[in-house]
Amino acid sequence: MAKKIYEVDNPRIAILSVGSEEGKGNNLVKETSKLLSNTDLNFTGNIEPNEIPFSKADVILCDGFVGNVVLKLTEGLGDAVVELIKKELGDNNQSRDLQNSIFEKMNTLAAFGGGPLLGVNGLAIVGHGSSNAIGITNAVETAKFVIQTNLIESQKEELTKIRKQINR
Repeated sequence: MAKKIYEVDNPRIAILSVGSEEGKGNNLVKETSKLLSNTDLNFTGNIEPNEIPFSKADVILCDGFVGNVVLKLTEGLGDAVVELIKKELGDNNQSRDLQNSIFEKMNTLAAFGGGPLLGVNGLAIVGHGSSNAIGITNAVETAKFVIQTNLIESQKEELTKIRKQINR
């Protein structure tokens, strides 16, 4: 996705963990780190949650439960910051521009309407159950983009290449 959507040629890949040091994390994190270290991927190791906003990695890996928790926390923090700006600066044009900018950066799921579910043999866009009409429209646009960029086939090819490297 980083290559196709964001046009990052050699994305920095990290695993979300409780510490950035090698060997930190649960068994899944440790085993995945070993596997990724044996590939040609630009694997940079572990990343802590507090490092996410500072773009220390282009791709951050974690299991689906943890990823969903991080997304919802980020969205909630974004909403809280927007409300704080409204309260402190008032509801004027300059304040609204700042609010919108923060919302877009903190709530990427709303901007895209959802994201493609990896590991499905086909196209599935996962969005919020509370999505409004704009969110659903954005999800349809995201699905259209995924098809136009041939993202799913590209992901399959990339995974095949990575699996071959791991099984050497």
